[in-house]
Amino acid sequence: MIQAWLEITLHSELCAATGDSIAGMVDTDIATEAGLPIIPSKRIKGCLRAVGQNLLDWGIAGSSEMNALFGTIGQQHGGLLQVHDAHLYEIPDKDSGGDVVRIEDYDRFLSQAQSKSQQEQQNILNELTELRTRTAMDPISGTAQPHSLRTIRVLHKGIVLRSQVIIQESLGNGKESDKKNRSNKTKNYVKLLTDCVNGLRGIGLGNTRGLGEVSCQLIWINESHDEMQQEQQITPILSGPPEKITELPYTLHLDQPVLIPGQGGLYYSSANCIPGSAMLGALAGMYINQQGLGGKAHTNEDFARIFLNGGVQFGYAFPTVADRVFIPCPVSWQGVKNEEAAYDKANIANWNSSNENLNNMEFRGINSYVYLDQLSTEGSSETTQLLKYEPEKEVRMHHARPLDRSYGHALGSDHGPNMGQFYQYVALKKDQSFSGTLRGNIADLNKLLSCIKQNGNQLRLGRSRTAEYGNVTFKADSVASQPNLLMSVGGQRNPLNCFTISLLTPLVLADASGRVEANPAFFLEELKTRLALDIKTTELQLKFGTVSGYNSKWRMPKPQRPMLDVGSVFTITLEDTLTVGPEQIEQIRWGELTEEGCGQVKVIAAPTAAEAWNVTTIYADDHQQGEGLSIQDELQSDSAYEKLEKRISTYDRDYAKGRECAGKVKTEGLGLTKLHQLRDLFQSLTTKETLEKELQKMTVEEVKSRYKGVVEIFQKGNLNSKAFKEGYFRTLIWKVRGEKNE
Repeated sequence: MIQAWLEITLHSELCAATGDSIAGMVDTDIATEAGLPIIPSKRIKGCLRAVGQNLLDWGIAGSSEMNALFGTIGQQHGGLLQVHDAHLYEIPDKDSGGDVVRIEDYDRFLSQAQSKSQQEQQNILNELTELRTRTAMDPISGTAQPHSLRTIRVLHKGIVLRSQVIIQESLGNGKESDKKNRSNKTKNYVKLLTDCVNGLRGIGLGNTRGLGEVSCQLIWINESHDEMQQEQQITPILSGPPEKITELPYTLHLDQPVLIPGQGGLYYSSANCIPGSAMLGALAGMYINQQGLGGKAHTNEDFARIFLNGGVQFGYAFPTVADRVFIPCPVSWQGVKNEEAAYDKANIANWNSSNENLNNMEFRGINSYVYLDQLSTEGSSETTQLLKYEPEKEVRMHHARPLDRSYGHALGSDHGPNMGQFYQYVALKKDQSFSGTLRGNIADLNKLLSCIKQNGNQLRLGRSRTAEYGNVTFKADSVASQPNLLMSVGGQRNPLNCFTISLLTPLVLADASGRVEANPAFFLEELKTRLALDIKTTELQLKFGTVSGYNSKWRMPKPQRPMLDVGSVFTITLEDTLTVGPEQIEQIRWGELTEEGCGQVKVIAAPTAAEAWNVTTIYADDHQQGEGLSIQDELQSDSAYEKLEKRISTYDRDYAKGRECAGKVKTEGLGLTKLHQLRDLFQSLTTKETLEKELQKMTVEEVKSRYKGVVEIFQKGNLNSKAFKEGYFRTLIWKVRGEKNE
């Protein structure tokens, strides 16, 4: 792995548009996070690739290096180059001679921004950007076309942004010849990337009209991680007998948005959790790359055992907020219509409630991820609160240029094939956490952990992983965070001769001949066989669906299999009390496809009476804001964010002073054209002496008597502040426009 910072210096204003707009104010907005402008990594990689295509046409670059570095459309694997979003690094002062704000720790800078209100974030954005208007001209009349005025937001010139770029390397088979060959290839990739960076001169909209002029440079972080990787490879992580089966909990933190298609497809929906198949595929690809297995991975004994034969079960990772793991709501848990209350309707026939209104209530399913929390109130009484949570999603819009590079924008399929297109993705938003487990023997788990450690504890999940999406941080936990689902919470619950089993992940079932069928009887039979349970009665509340996927090796979709969907509930009554612990049932993965996380369940004691729960919806922002505030308190007073806030405060003060001075000017008879001329003339003047020298050059006709008041009051202000000048002349222009329109 070779890493570098790509520094992008803006020599003109830049608009890295997202396709978003603000109705009535901004027609074309730029990409931001918490009020901080960014350049999306897909945009950067596309621009670098465009430069590389020019180098290829001129014979400077080779096609094999281009395809290896940037990837080839429609191929199984992506390119070796990974690009991250470009974020703020240096912010120059608007006024000449001002200090440059340098952001060395962007994560902490972003945390401070996230802890601010939307108005404060907007103030930061206004400080770093400006709005520009443009219109289309009628070629015949030479006037503006009707309804063609557009407003775009642009990032100020002089700002420097940084993006992390990574070139992945394969460890190969360890032979000297292989190392030498790989080293030569890596040098070629580095040279090609350097040439592309040096040749990149424009990013964003309006390249041919003065916007987006940039210069770029690479600052290498390291040359190779081979020695560190070899050292880490022999370090065991888990201790104990190699053959001992154990369950390893882990947490994933999303460093970038993650693209995992939901039931509506990739462009319209996103999954609410990280499926086990995504974890299996990500780790299998990493293992193949590090071991240099190539297309013969299936012949490797360790690889076949771990990934192909179910040696390790890759569990689903569920959303986690404040150490609470949220899981799909069981079907039997239903909310009361128009009320913040819910009931567990499993075993409803045995409720002995005296509440006559219960039968008159209207219930609705809860289509959220949930966590049941026990709250203490005054005295010894306790209440139960059902927390609802929906993982945060985001929609990002993208633009694929035509293969014919003479076209600068997408024309769409109406103009023919390969003529570019606009499209969007729905993704899990970054800065969220998900918790899951890996189950297998200690020896195999150590191999996986060593593989992850060699990669810097970083994984790439989902689609479009080489730019903008898919980068996550893996952390192995010592204790699994379990969802609290009323096993020990107070309330009227059956002893464990009546309990419910809720599906946390899809359950794929097959009969004795291997035919897959979503038949609940197959699951009950497996329960009886594996646990020797004497089941008396069973109540079912089921959801059905299909499970599928994509096999990247064969570049084909996996066959669709019918399954019992998440949230399905089996209410089981036994002849005697349950003889095994609930945790033993939960540790078993039931049915088929257990290596991909299917068949994970949760055991819940069934209620004996109606018990109302308070329902509360929580949001990740609430928790993240608290973290941001604590981080902010730790920062020193001279932090980059506070410097920027002070600059904004000074700007607002000078701007207000300019508006105040403009209010004293008599504007009768003033012309807009002359005001614009004076504004452009005085914008570069910083002292009263330079202003007086400039006025002496001007004739009486250029500054008529009615403009003397404008100049005299202007001289009393802070001529060294651009904010004062902007507030002064902008207010005058607004006043004159208003008078002329009356």
